[in-house]
Amino acid sequence: MNSMEMTKSSKSNEPTVQTLIEAAGTTQRQLSQKLNVTELSINNWVNRRKLPRVDRSFGDVSRVKCFS
Repeated sequence: MNSMEMTKSSKSNEPTVQTLIEAAGTTQRQLSQKLNVTELSINNWVNRRKLPRVDRSFGDVSRVKCFS
């Protein structure tokens, strides 16, 4: 299995939040601090209980080093 296959969701061809976090070498806590959201929000996204709200602005996400 190559690295691209490892980052794909088993339900679709999209990478999961958790695999993106791991690939970026960060943690849920660090990401929550960088995005100014709670760790619970990140955990809910990882576990597919909730999705990020599009009506909330995270500001310039390019400033989040792990996703640049």
